[in-house]
Amino acid sequence: PLQRPQLVKGNMQLFSVDQQRSQALEAHAASFATFKVPGNENPSTLICFASKATNAGQITSKLHVIELGAQPGKPGFSKKQADLFFPPDFQD
Repeated sequence: PLQRPQLVKGNMQLFSVDQQRSQALEAHAASFATFKVPGNENPSTLICFASKATNAGQITSKLHVIELGAQPGKPGFSKKQADLFFPPDFQD
């Protein structure tokens, strides 16, 4: 019988202390970072997370980088997304 890929299943909850709000993320690894956007005095807080999904029978893995709590009236960090590559032996 054909076996389905064993994808990592992950759910995370991101909570904003300032806004007293939470948001669910479908991801299995995450990290926070700070980055100084040119033109801003204060560094931005970023969240970077990895996700894996199937789309039309193909496994897709992505890395997402998003700014948390953009600074009003200041240039923001442009959301980034990139495909993650896994060798054929490690597709699942």
